[in-house]
Parts: sequence; structure tokens; C-alpha cells
Amino acid sequence: MNITAASSLIASHLNSGRISSETAVAAQAAIRGLRYGNRMSASDRRQMLALRFGIVEV
Repeated sequence: MNITAASSLIASHLNSGRISSETAVAAQAAIRGLRYGNRMSASDRRQMLALRFGIVEV
């Protein structure tokens, strides 16, 4: 999952009321962050959204 797809997924969850605006802001920051000093892979980003924020693709 690239940053654009992850961002769209976050926006979709926010617009449907499944997450709060605070959670959306935190998730947006997290998908652009580093993991252990390296850029996140697509699978890292997908897993982080699901486990940390409860945001999953349907």
C-alpha cells in the first residue's frame, strides 16, 4: 500500500465516521514515518494501519 492509497483509506474511514479526526491525523503522520530508521514498505504500512489504528481495506 503506497502513501496515496493509505491516505485515501484514512480519509474514507474519517468521512464514514469510523475514526476520529485525532486518529486520522495520527495515522497520516504514521504512514509517512520511518520504521527502524528506514522507509516503510507497503506491507509495513498496511499492517501498521490495521494494528495500530484499526484501519483496514474492505
